[in-house]
Amino acid sequence: MATSLQAAPTAAFDLRPFDADDTAFLFKTWLRSYRYAPPSRGIGNDDFYTGHHAVIERILDKPSTRIVVACLPESPTVILGYAVADGNVLHYVLTKENFRRFGVGSALLSALEFDGPPRLSHVTADWTHAFSRRYPASRWNPYLLG
Repeated sequence: MATSLQAAPTAAFDLRPFDADDTAFLFKTWLRSYRYAPPSRGIGNDDFYTGHHAVIERILDKPSTRIVVACLPESPTVILGYAVADGNVLHYVLTKENFRRFGVGSALLSALEFDGPPRLSHVTADWTHAFSRRYPASRWNPYLLG
């Protein structure tokens, strides 16, 4: 019995700079997704959301912070993902679940142009699953938060 193979679906997306209008989306998704990452599991909700909101604010307030956003070409306000870095520190990369495996995360990381493997201030199970083999020398260090 013959089986047919389908080509993997492709998605078109653009990369653009972060805009102030993206701020609410960034906070909401970063906090929601990192809430269930292994380093955050033992922290109470009030402590986590208050404390980590302040951490993200501190990262975003640094003039050297770079943020790249993946969006739909025809609707730049529809965000597919983003990556946040400062120097060679990757603070966060997020791709919406429905847009994973289309190269969004890889494109975001490439756009940040790291000099060598990035150091990581945040680690999630998704990072480990998607990028740990590509960046085996990257190490998590929560004290890189800025």
